[in-house]
Amino acid sequence: MKNDSPIPIPLVQRWRDARLRILPVIAFVATCGALMFLWKEHVAGRTMIGQAEPVLSNVSSYRPGVLAELLVGRFQKVKAGDPIGKVLVTDPRILTSSLAVIQAEIDSLRANMKPVLVQQHNAMDYDQLRLDWMKERAQLASARVNLELAETEFHRMDELLKDQIIAQRVYDQAKATRDRLENEVDNLSKLVDEVERNLHALQLTNASELSKVSIDPLQAAIAVQESKLHLTEAELSPITLRAPIDGVVSTIYHRAAEAITAGQPVLAVATLNPVRIVGYLRPPIIDELKAGMKVEVRTRGPHREIGRAKILEVGTQLEALPPALVSPIRVANTELGLPVDIALPPNLRIHAGELVDIVVLSKPE
Repeated sequence: MKNDSPIPIPLVQRWRDARLRILPVIAFVATCGALMFLWKEHVAGRTMIGQAEPVLSNVSSYRPGVLAELLVGRFQKVKAGDPIGKVLVTDPRILTSSLAVIQAEIDSLRANMKPVLVQQHNAMDYDQLRLDWMKERAQLASARVNLELAETEFHRMDELLKDQIIAQRVYDQAKATRDRLENEVDNLSKLVDEVERNLHALQLTNASELSKVSIDPLQAAIAVQESKLHLTEAELSPITLRAPIDGVVSTIYHRAAEAITAGQPVLAVATLNPVRIVGYLRPPIIDELKAGMKVEVRTRGPHREIGRAKILEVGTQLEALPPALVSPIRVANTELGLPVDIALPPNLRIHAGELVDIVVLSKPE
């Protein structure tokens, strides 16, 4: 006779079966839950990447022209107000033509000058001397135009000689031309100063005669030519570019003898030290960041340094990440992040442009 009663299973065997079947499932679910919690609290919404940002200022000319001379080099330290270059704002050929017209009109006035009355003789001498002075000034302005061109050409030849592109003979010719024009400008400057002193002395000793012919048409014509000469002399003077801030020349966009447009950067000056850290919080953004939150800034490298800081401002929209912060493996063509302005930790030395890791530590104060 058969016995249909089930064979009793020992309690130890039941526990072993439950442990092999149920415990792995429970452990897997618990592990997934713990990973999700850690991701939410410590990775997704609490860490971001940032970059130390310096102040970068571009130097440009407010008028188009030719960069006559560049006085600084890359990585050279400058102070605010230091001259860094000169820009010729008017074509030298136009200046030369304008000066030629002024000289011709002055010569025409000199040819038409005739004494009218004996008592006006001194006044006419004054006008003659004044026209001579204006002619010498026009010649001086023309010589200065030629000197500016020679200076630009000499600096260009100097650079080419350093690169061994031109022969020494070509460089010597450019230098000789520059030196000759410098001597010519010096001599004309002395002559103009001397004539000006004589003109001033004559004006003081003959004030009564000069007052009698103050409304003479000749005086008006001379005044017109003098105004034209003043305008041409003002256009002759190059614009001096100056450093806007203290820092170091980080980038040079144009060299001497190159044409530039108004507002086009000639070079960029960056501060020696960064002024803030800009972090980018990648989506999905689970926790909203606010000003006042404390963060931990960690440098990268073999010896990582850690400093405490706080969030100053938080952006209002997602922006494209700078190229230095883009991950090597891209999921999309453009990676976006929420910009966050963070103060520099006082005990941490960070170079401008250096990448750092940022961990949010607290809630807003």
